[in-house]
Amino acid sequence: MNTKAMMIIGIILVVAGGLALYFGGIPVEREALNIGEASIGYTETRQIPEWLSGGIIGVGAILFIFGFSKKK
Repeated sequence: MNTKAMMIIGIILVVAGGLALYFGGIPVEREALNIGEASIGYTETRQIPEWLSGGIIGVGAILFIFGFSKKK
């Protein structure tokens, strides 16, 4: 894999993991009831486990470090 690509993917993973830790979940809109044109819905937040967010940050950091060290 190209070193520049490894660094970019590493940065993207670190940012994504940090955002997952900060926001804690992904909002999903659900429809509970549809009657004709009227509908009743709610918003549910799907939680992302903290260990998964930490793992994403760790993998991103490792990719970034390997990409940076191979560049020299």
